[in-house]
Amino acid sequence: RGGSPLLSLKIGLHHGPCIAVTLNDILDYFGTAVNLAARVQKESQGGDIVVTEPTWLDPTVQEVMRQNPHRDEEIECTVRGLSGIRKFHRLKVNT
Repeated sequence: RGGSPLLSLKIGLHHGPCIAVTLNDILDYFGTAVNLAARVQKESQGGDIVVTEPTWLDPTVQEVMRQNPHRDEEIECTVRGLSGIRKFHRLKVNT
């Protein structure tokens, strides 16, 4: 298998307000926060977690990160469908 993983998990985290709608018994979410959450996951390389700057700066997130060894790389990206450059943090857990 050459050492390559068979499966690569990509995770992106963001939080913010959204609109939730149930139509035909299906729950769906809409809004800028939802669009950004979908885009941030695409910045993951696999085996990492990419977090938006507002989520990263949340005091609860900072407390969790202080208690868990990790490597943090700040990245700046343009996000399709949203104006401006966004700051993200790529996290890798130290093992």
